[in-house]
Amino acid sequence: MKTKATMLAIMALLFCVPAKSADLYVNNSGQSGTYTTIQAAINAASTGDNIYVSPLNSYQESLSITKSIRIASSVAGSRIIVTQDIKISPLA
Repeated sequence: MKTKATMLAIMALLFCVPAKSADLYVNNSGQSGTYTTIQAAINAASTGDNIYVSPLNSYQESLSITKSIRIASSVAGSRIIVTQDIKISPLA
């Protein structure tokens, strides 16, 4: 009986540990592990992930965001320019 209680306690702890968010990067370098569009990074992201966008480019794309993610410039103090629409849909 003690073993069963120990196993249940371990399982409960595993479910309480928050998943680590992933960092995704957007630039036009073509470097492995980066995305060339913001929407591609959004599509690949999971809820809670961070998307860091290079401010060196203007992004001529429409964005559709349907999950809770963070999008920021990869360079502190700089802006990201998106020249088309950004649609944010409420979470289901």
